[in-house]
Amino acid sequence: MKKLVMLASALLALLLLFAGCTPYDGNTATENGLTCYISRSGGRAFAACWDWDGDPDNTDIVIPERCAGAEIVSIGGFFGTGVPTPFSVRQESGNARPDTDAEPETVIFTVRFGANIRAITRVGQMYGLVLQQDGRDVSVSARYYFVCEGENDKFYTEDGHVYKKEDGSLVTDIAYWDDAGE
Repeated sequence: MKKLVMLASALLALLLLFAGCTPYDGNTATENGLTCYISRSGGRAFAACWDWDGDPDNTDIVIPERCAGAEIVSIGGFFGTGVPTPFSVRQESGNARPDTDAEPETVIFTVRFGANIRAITRVGQMYGLVLQQDGRDVSVSARYYFVCEGENDKFYTEDGHVYKKEDGSLVTDIAYWDDAGE
């Protein structure tokens, strides 16, 4: 009986270990400023971050259908053993630096996605980014306005918000342009 309990415990531990693993490991690719995690099989990817040049007129993010040949199926995702990896904007130049005395400013990024997106896993704000604008330090907080381009089986957008088609509920854990999803 003791051996049976030990065997069952070992099998349960193994099952829990594999249940926490994701198909995404350290394989990344960056195209047109968008960094994606590519699955081990190379067939799927999730959009992890977009490199921003700091130009307030350059805030349109297009999630393409593919990255390095892999179909992008998620905005944000889970890496390795299930570590949540939110989609975010990062500063592409080395000019960014943390500064608590900088003036706060919100920058709204438009995220355009298509029919291939099946999951949206948290979309982060980008804190601590300080830019030099018009001779002053500005602390940027990213917010997002979403547009679903084309027919998507899982999601639709309205007024910059993402909703699930199955029940019409708002997708939360997103730093929406108007704070609706937090």
